[in-house]
Amino acid sequence: MELLEYSVFKEEKMLEEVLEKNQDAYYYVYGNYRKEIIEISYGYNKELIVETIMHGLSEEVSTNICNNLLYLLDGMEIIERSAVSEDEKVEDKIEINNMKKITIGELLDMNFEITDGFLNIDINKLSDKIDEENRNNIWDENIVEETIANKFLIEDKENVKLINSLSDYTQFVYELESRMPNSLVSRGQKDCSFDLVPSIYRIHKKKQDVHAKGYEQTFRQRIAHYLKDTRERTLEELRAEGQHYGLPTEYLDFTEAHIISLLFATEEYTYKDKHSVVFFIDSTAFNKSSVNKEEKLINLQLESEKTYLKDYSSCSYFIKVPNINERIHFQKGCFLRISQQDYSDNKDFIENLKDKCGIAIINKDCKEEILKELFSLGITFESIYPDKDNLIKSIRFSYEIVQGGGKLR
Repeated sequence: MELLEYSVFKEEKMLEEVLEKNQDAYYYVYGNYRKEIIEISYGYNKELIVETIMHGLSEEVSTNICNNLLYLLDGMEIIERSAVSEDEKVEDKIEINNMKKITIGELLDMNFEITDGFLNIDINKLSDKIDEENRNNIWDENIVEETIANKFLIEDKENVKLINSLSDYTQFVYELESRMPNSLVSRGQKDCSFDLVPSIYRIHKKKQDVHAKGYEQTFRQRIAHYLKDTRERTLEELRAEGQHYGLPTEYLDFTEAHIISLLFATEEYTYKDKHSVVFFIDSTAFNKSSVNKEEKLINLQLESEKTYLKDYSSCSYFIKVPNINERIHFQKGCFLRISQQDYSDNKDFIENLKDKCGIAIINKDCKEEILKELFSLGITFESIYPDKDNLIKSIRFSYEIVQGGGKLR
């Protein structure tokens, strides 16, 4: 293809202004015509470009086009080459990706003028649109580590990592445990944008304690039909039982088995709206700073511990309860009790958490492969939900996804 046949983008921006003076214009042209620009760079050296453009055009027009094209090619080399710093590459990539997401329809909706078949782009409007894309793009894999670190005030960047494989995950856990030995508990969530908030606070914005008691009293009355020993169980035991089956409480499920947290995070492997996440918390350090109890998990089977915690009703802490059902047993379950005061004053809770927390962000595009790796190690849905439904769910995933049986015709 002849060089001058690229007039579609030359006429669009390169005749209007020097790209060097307007970065939005530069990125617009680069983002939309990268393929053509690379093709030019392969087919023409700078001398040939100058000679070709200068031939047959007025000096003013040809000089402007030539300078812009050469500058565009120089910039492309900077963006494309591997020697550029990681921060620059990430910033450029996000900017370009956001431009690619802006459709022709969106451009037309912005009411740019069309003259002789060409769209006259208003750079300010385009810049505003790109800024909007940037705000909506904080969960992009190129910047999600920074987003999560900022959200939870984590200063040590080694404690936040995007995970693409099971080996990435195990290496991250190994390194994290070397910094926080013997005290980590973890929690897997399907969406990295979700907060660490118990269900009672998500559902009810006021009088959560009243609603919690209502749920618990009703649960105690009606669960007796299924569990014959409910009168012998403590409030904490019943609350943990109900929490495990979806009863709104002030508890968050955690586990001492980090591979189980990874299974929870990847369980809904078809969910691709956001990356998944596994939180790791040094529970000993957290309990020490919160309730002055240097224990990994406070044992609520002991009356002395329950009596001690009465003076800390406004605080959050990690606890363990008896293995009251198979699920908690197989999942090596424990709980983070988040107080209403900590929920209301989230800044203090996050401040206490920030130097005691590590976060593995599970790449949404890698969840299925990671889940397959877990299955190959014998870690299945049945491992955490030992019932017939999850036996069938495990069999189907193993046959249809792991073995590829679902692709047979």
